[in-house]
Amino acid sequence: MMRRFLKTLITMVCIGTSHFELEAQIISTSQPQQDTVVIGDIVAVDLYAKIPNSIACQGVNFSNFAKITNLSYPQDSLIFEANADIEILDYGKWVANDFIQTISLDKIELTKESGFISLRNTIKIAIYNHGQFRIPAITIVADSNANVIQTQPALLTVTLPTRVAQSDSLTINPIKDIIAEQKSWLDYLWIGWIIAGVMAIWLLRKWIKNRSKKSVFTTVNRPKAHEIALQALHQLKQEQIWLKGKHKSFQTQLTDVMRLYVSDQYAISAPKMTSSQILSALDKTGISQKLVHEMDEILDIADLVKFAKAEPGIDIHEQFLDRAIDFVHQTKSVN
Repeated sequence: MMRRFLKTLITMVCIGTSHFELEAQIISTSQPQQDTVVIGDIVAVDLYAKIPNSIACQGVNFSNFAKITNLSYPQDSLIFEANADIEILDYGKWVANDFIQTISLDKIELTKESGFISLRNTIKIAIYNHGQFRIPAITIVADSNANVIQTQPALLTVTLPTRVAQSDSLTINPIKDIIAEQKSWLDYLWIGWIIAGVMAIWLLRKWIKNRSKKSVFTTVNRPKAHEIALQALHQLKQEQIWLKGKHKSFQTQLTDVMRLYVSDQYAISAPKMTSSQILSALDKTGISQKLVHEMDEILDIADLVKFAKAEPGIDIHEQFLDRAIDFVHQTKSVN
């Protein structure tokens, strides 16, 4: 009888201890709203955490996102990169500048439950290399003896653009180390815009000051979108950097010019869009399908060179540069 009583007592103590430990555990989870995306696509990730009232918690951060292993890398280390090239584009309801910045709990909307507080948020991320990645939960900054349970992170598969993955007309070379590219005048274009802005403010103040004197003011017209684009494209044609083996640099500069052009000409946020998003936005502007197809092929060859490390023939670069110039000429009359 005594042995049975002791056995029952020990069982109840174990159950109580297990229940207490469960109550004292922090739960943190993450769940992407998609399981397969293309390189650069925006992915919404739902975050959830449940923290017992008995645990002192200072806040949360995204340090788990700083190094996400590419599960495809062990299969082929030449094609895949070891870790995710990830960027958090939108922190949702929270304010943060980087992965390691701790967001204090007093700046987070919390829900009080029985013995717990919980928090929810949805962030937006983008991954710029292909492979398979497990998206981690947020890091809970709490007492060192706190037990944090993180559910198995959901698997996110990132693929190459369809036209890149299916292309067999160009050779896909192994990924190599990044080579520092020589800066061009496009890298300093922002300085020109700052100078232009300062000059505009100075001229406006001068005009207001001399208004009472009825002085003549000459308006300085901002170059039109097509004028800026054509100047940049002709500069690229003059430099001919593809002849020096700088295929990726040339295609990057070419697509940068075209993205800025359609952004100014059609008031779409092209610099922040993927190639497919740009084509979809252009299709809604009312321009001909022929011109949309022309832009599709210009972005297509650029994606092949930048993402698939393709090396097209020398004449291909000049051919697509001429087609870009022709695209600008045919669309410049819109505004």
